Amino acid sequence: MKPSKDIADKITLRCLRYFVALAEEMSFNRTAKRLQVSPATVTLNIQKLESVLETRLFERSTAQVRLTLVGGVFLGGARAVFERLEQALNVIKKTTKAERV
Repeated sequence: MKPSKDIADKITLRCLRYFVALAEEMSFNRTAKRLQVSPATVTLNIQKLESVLETRLFERSTAQVRLTLVGGVFLGGARAVFERLEQALNVIKKTTKAERV
């Protein structure tokens, strides 16, 4: 496996957002509708993420989509990224307000 910094540099927030949405919806069609994109766009972003990570995050069949064990572990980390980003944005908003006073 490649060094983790190289992997982290290749993971986009868009891919993470699509991953979290698919993990919550467990349907490419519902995920696409939720994100207002095509199912093919969801598929491409998930494939890109899996390629970068060199592992499958979902088990797919015609009937269902399920997280793999690795996907379940990764989901917690992906959600944490968005929580930290939201915290950082809140700090920026508060700091900006304080500077204006």
